[in-house]
Amino acid sequence: MGHVVWIVLVSFIIAVTVGVLIMCLDGTISVEWNTESQNSRENHREEVNKNSILSVHPGSYRSCKDEAVNVSGMYNIRGEDESSSFVAYCEQEKFNGGWMVIQHRFVGTLDFDRHWKDYRNGFGAVNGEHWLGLEQVYQFTKQQDCELLVELKDFDGTYKYARYDLFRIGSETEQYKLKTLGEHSGTAGDSLIYNKGMKFSTSDRDNDEKYNGNCAVECDAGWWFNDCGLTYLNGLYRNVDGPDQNNIAWYDYNNDWRALSYSRMLIRPLD
Repeated sequence: MGHVVWIVLVSFIIAVTVGVLIMCLDGTISVEWNTESQNSRENHREEVNKNSILSVHPGSYRSCKDEAVNVSGMYNIRGEDESSSFVAYCEQEKFNGGWMVIQHRFVGTLDFDRHWKDYRNGFGAVNGEHWLGLEQVYQFTKQQDCELLVELKDFDGTYKYARYDLFRIGSETEQYKLKTLGEHSGTAGDSLIYNKGMKFSTSDRDNDEKYNGNCAVECDAGWWFNDCGLTYLNGLYRNVDGPDQNNIAWYDYNNDWRALSYSRMLIRPLD
């Protein structure tokens, strides 16, 4: 009887020991797997960052027009000093090239309902959806006369554009006012004329002409709002037509409140 009890006790101890070893081993594997997974994510993130850095073309340029290779991509744009230099996307194929992209939307993955600081400094990926930054645009248009190109598409894929032969905005002290807007041409109507002379507004800085309310809050976007107006390319990205939908709007695109699936704003020096 005592022999049987001893055998049972030994078997129990062995079973418990094996179970503990399995749990420990399992835990070790789990820790190693988690560490490996984390390292993999970090390596991927480093690779993405490295590729982003490497994808910026070498050298620095006063504008996209000065880039001699004429290949679209990311370039270092030289400001008045090192602190005012920045990376921008240069469009070198459309409308004879030399254009610097200052706004781009095409899939709706980037939220444009942002505060003043974000619109001042810029946000998004320069080679994807982004807002370049009001300060960068101010510094650039301060140094030289520029023209503006606005490219648009609706959700049916119809492409239109608007060009203005002069474009300049004011400083932050002037609330980045849309100071200069020249003559209009192109297949999309002159919707930006309603915003000429307007200061830039965001949800946390109300500079619009609306008597009661903040257009940036109502339209979920930062823009050169008048009394909210007919145009705001930073509105919500969605395929819903109508005047109260707060979508990407350029009323004179088709003289209606049609939702747009694509917008791109580009500037280029005149000289």
